[in-house]
Amino acid sequence: KERSDGASTNESKLFPAPTPDHVQGLIRAHVECLRGKYFRPDFNSALGKLEELPHLKAQRLLKELEVQQAGRPIDGSLYSDISWACTQILHWPSIYKGNKYASTTMSAKALLKHTMHQYSQGSIDFSWVGTATKMYNNLFSIYSQMARNSRNSKEKQASMEQCLELLDDMLYWHKESGGTIAKPDS
Repeated sequence: KERSDGASTNESKLFPAPTPDHVQGLIRAHVECLRGKYFRPDFNSALGKLEELPHLKAQRLLKELEVQQAGRPIDGSLYSDISWACTQILHWPSIYKGNKYASTTMSAKALLKHTMHQYSQGSIDFSWVGTATKMYNNLFSIYSQMARNSRNSKEKQASMEQCLELLDDMLYWHKESGGTIAKPDS
């Protein structure tokens, strides 16, 4: 909306563009609304009726923030929080279709790959060594569940191979960062 007091339209918006802090707050709010709520059937059912799921909206807002920041570093914990939200798909039977593990791993893996690419470009700041580690651990957890819950040996083998590939990637980034991110748990 614009003011009607005769002020120039270029300088008098009532609703200015959101600042990076506003967008980061929205991302955190969308992720936070998921914590512990999927155990309630009414909330789970409500998730299936949303036009845009909270974790997908958080990802969309993150892309907007990346454009808005134009190469300036973004707090890596936002990426980690969204990664966690992506792995929660397993708990939402009202939204996943078909293979719930495939949806979860594709989403979390794509976000991890994007995050590490952004990190290599200097567009993400991991101020705490555990932030990137948490992203890897989220994906390790899903692969572990896949292996445990699989009924055939080929699927178990594939899950284990994915874990090994993920560990190699984690070790690569730990070495590339000089030991500052993606520290494998001992």
